[in-house]
Amino acid sequence: MVKAEFLDCIQRVQQFLAAGDLEQAARNCKQAASLEPANGEVLHMLGMITARQGNHQQAIHHLKAAIKCEPGSPVYGNNLGIAYCETGQFDEAMECYKQVIALHPDYVIAHKNLGQLYLEAGDFKAAKACFSEAISRSPQYAPAYFALGNLFYVSGQLLDASANYQKALEIQDDPGARFGLANALGDMGACQKAADLYQEIEAVTPDNPGLQNNLAKVLLRLGRAEEAVVCYDRAIALQPDNPMPRNGLGMVMMNLGLPGEAIEHFRKALANKPDYAQAHSNLLLNMNYIEDDQEKIYAEALQFDVQQRQKSTLLQPSFANIKTTERKLRIGYVSGDFRSHSVAYFALSLLEAHNRDQFEIYCYSNNPLQDHITERFKSLADHWAVIRGVPDQVVANQIRSDQIDILVDLTGHSNDNRIIVFMHKPAPVQVCWLGYANTSGLQAMDYRITDQVADPIGEADDLYTEQLVRLPGGFLCYQSDDRSLPVSPPPQESAGHVTFGSFNMLRKITTMVIDTWSEILRAVPNSRLIMKAGSLEDEKARTYFLNMFDERGIALDRLELLGMLREKSQHFGLYSQIDIALDTFPYNGATTTCEALWMGVPVITLSGRCHVGRLASSILHQVGLTEFIAHDQASYLSLAQSLADDVQQRAALRANLRERMQGSALMNPAAFALQMENTYRHIWGSWCEERG
Repeated sequence: MVKAEFLDCIQRVQQFLAAGDLEQAARNCKQAASLEPANGEVLHMLGMITARQGNHQQAIHHLKAAIKCEPGSPVYGNNLGIAYCETGQFDEAMECYKQVIALHPDYVIAHKNLGQLYLEAGDFKAAKACFSEAISRSPQYAPAYFALGNLFYVSGQLLDASANYQKALEIQDDPGARFGLANALGDMGACQKAADLYQEIEAVTPDNPGLQNNLAKVLLRLGRAEEAVVCYDRAIALQPDNPMPRNGLGMVMMNLGLPGEAIEHFRKALANKPDYAQAHSNLLLNMNYIEDDQEKIYAEALQFDVQQRQKSTLLQPSFANIKTTERKLRIGYVSGDFRSHSVAYFALSLLEAHNRDQFEIYCYSNNPLQDHITERFKSLADHWAVIRGVPDQVVANQIRSDQIDILVDLTGHSNDNRIIVFMHKPAPVQVCWLGYANTSGLQAMDYRITDQVADPIGEADDLYTEQLVRLPGGFLCYQSDDRSLPVSPPPQESAGHVTFGSFNMLRKITTMVIDTWSEILRAVPNSRLIMKAGSLEDEKARTYFLNMFDERGIALDRLELLGMLREKSQHFGLYSQIDIALDTFPYNGATTTCEALWMGVPVITLSGRCHVGRLASSILHQVGLTEFIAHDQASYLSLAQSLADDVQQRAALRANLRERMQGSALMNPAAFALQMENTYRHIWGSWCEERG
């Protein structure tokens, strides 16, 4: 009689599960368990139903009871681990998976789940070992390849990620692996393949906001901004409270050269999620393109620090570093730009010239991509660590374990930053230099490297959270690209007219800049302007800037708007068509200023009120070309006009600018490294002295 009643209960459980009625399924499963309290299978079933209802703590109770009845079941142990994960009891989950593996080493699901826990904890080495063990025991187990692909993806090893996603798909078609492969392809620059793959997935699951968000990213890289906007709008419609697509719309506007509109979208993202660090960093970055009021940027940077402090569980500063001033110091550099990037032109020369008897160099790479420049950085580091995808606290613990004396941030609030790591104060002394041309806003950041041209003494010291350290020889040291070309003859000789040029990002080309450049073109008869920026691949961006000049009476045949050139040598070759480079304001060019000078092209700049508006002034001071620094728009116009009229001066400059740069502080890595190392010694000595 009891057996029949038990079987009836089980049958009703199956019927209610099939109908999706979890409440009735649980009620009947409890009744079955009361009839056979030592039936592990029923207790396991009850645990799984309870978990589906969202009551994971109760599920743990039932699953533990099931295991007590059948201690050797790998399925029960594995599912108990999953339930522990759902309640945030990760140590308990890890122990469950380890026990299952000890009893059943061929149960590959437990290997994969254990690896997933290690991955989420930032222990990539242990995670990889688990996934690889699962594959070695079951070479056709697709989820392990998928998990390994995810590991490689978050750590920036995109080729390996792509290979593992493809292997998973060869074994079985899976939307997750397809999505992962599309992400990897997009980040590798195979944007059309990525877009095709996203659109294949979209045909099956059109209402996936994450898919729409990532499809938008690759469409933007393909120069299809309007389609990207449509995707982001769809994502917002599907999930209105999700801040990510609003942040994405901000990135679209930023790339189109509309930082004001970008800021509006970043603020909307922050309205949805005030502690959304990426959107807040993007907001700060874009404020620098249009604001010349340091007080506003400073106030927003302080708010960033407040929001992140409220969100994060920060480590308590406690250092085992030996407090002596004369010993060899450990310097850590943190960047997402150890690759072909503007930062590399200035950071490489320092790393190459560092005194290795006095300084031990650690590099913590958050690169999204690896390339030949990455290999150069690796060769210059005594220790190299990939931190992409590793949680902030885990990175901070690693840096503290490495006993870094001075930790230097090379990214700030720019893309691919790890600024939250610095909030944990993993090193006794923390410094920002390069990458982001303003205050971090962090209480935990001690110093900022600058010079007295970029930051005149006493002018804005109170509007930085960091103490400003001004290097007497300038805060930049440029290293030319080995793909650059010889300096060409003056282009006016063959073109018959003066050609102005700007290779700056569109977001730096504000309405004020266009007004001034239009005045210059009107003042210099028959002159031309060449603008080159990756975002000019996009038709919407091209149309916007052409219309801006047209509205100011500039004939469109006097303008040449170019997008990304395939080879770096083509980029340098384009300087052969430029007579005079026009700098942007309020955000100057740094790399573009150095490149133009290196190619024999003089640069006219307008010195501004903030650090970003004095970057080119700092460079021109180092090279001894202060006569090309204007202090208002009228003098900027006058300088451009007079230099355009002086053919002989331009010819002389073109003939000797490269030699002049090579003989200046701007390209003296030994002297620059000595400046930086003396600074490191001084600030380390101050820390030691403060702590007795």
